[in-house]
Amino acid sequence: MGILSFLGFIIGFIWFLLRLFKKGKKKQPLIFMLICFVTFIVSVSMYDDSSHVDNEEKQIERGEILNISDLHNYEWGDVAVDALNSIGVEEIEEIKTEVVKDSSVSFKITTSKGRLWIWVESNYSDIWSVKWIKDYDSHNYYYINEEEKYVGDSLLKEDIYSFETGEIKEKADVNAVKAYYDNLETEREKERAKREKEEMEAITTEFLEIYNAFKSNELVANDKYKGNRYTMIGRFETVEEDGLFNTLFKEIGVTVIVKVNDKTYNLWCKFDESEREKLKKYSKGDIIKFTGECISWGSWTDCKVE
Repeated sequence: MGILSFLGFIIGFIWFLLRLFKKGKKKQPLIFMLICFVTFIVSVSMYDDSSHVDNEEKQIERGEILNISDLHNYEWGDVAVDALNSIGVEEIEEIKTEVVKDSSVSFKITTSKGRLWIWVESNYSDIWSVKWIKDYDSHNYYYINEEEKYVGDSLLKEDIYSFETGEIKEKADVNAVKAYYDNLETEREKERAKREKEEMEAITTEFLEIYNAFKSNELVANDKYKGNRYTMIGRFETVEEDGLFNTLFKEIGVTVIVKVNDKTYNLWCKFDESEREKLKKYSKGDIIKFTGECISWGSWTDCKVE
């Protein structure tokens, strides 16, 4: 109704303009415009947005006190109630929200048997599930979501207790779980070392190209490499911040040793004062990776710690 009356008002306005230019009677289009305008205002004022309000998600705040019946007002409420029922929770004295985010909610539940801590979370498909329920004080688990209950080859990662009796219902193999995580970390460390080795080999290969170019013909090497920025890697050797040029330009000089095929190369690298705190973390012999502007194979300026 509102759209039709608005279109009628536009038509009436055009009608009025035509009459204005042709010097015809203007009363009829003005009355038509007035009727359409009044109809539009009435239709807008009578618009009922109650259905929109009903469909809005009920908001919850941190620290809010709820009753068990209140949970059903939220998207995650039903799954929370089902999980509580599954462990044998019958009487609830108080529910207080602890953490409230867009995709997760946790709350403390006070029962006659003690206090519970429950975490509810939604996935990328906006499907809510209870991640875990545990004792608020002892942190003993009473419930863990099946998707997160195990690690590796069906290893139970935490002991599961009975809420009703307090006894262990499912016992985790602590040693097996620890061995799994230790092995996982070992594999990650191996992969990390492999990537670092490959990266170092690639960087030292590029360094040798620069070194050989300067040793072969410095004029040609200057045209190709001087003024460009490259990433280098080597061992932190010495640091120096005194001296006329270092003081004048507020630079910190660092000697970095690059070793390739049992041969060592000393690089003199100038770091800006802003890199001071990063450089403090290095001791002699530590591996340092930096990006700097090439002056020659052994001289680098405007260096930044990577």
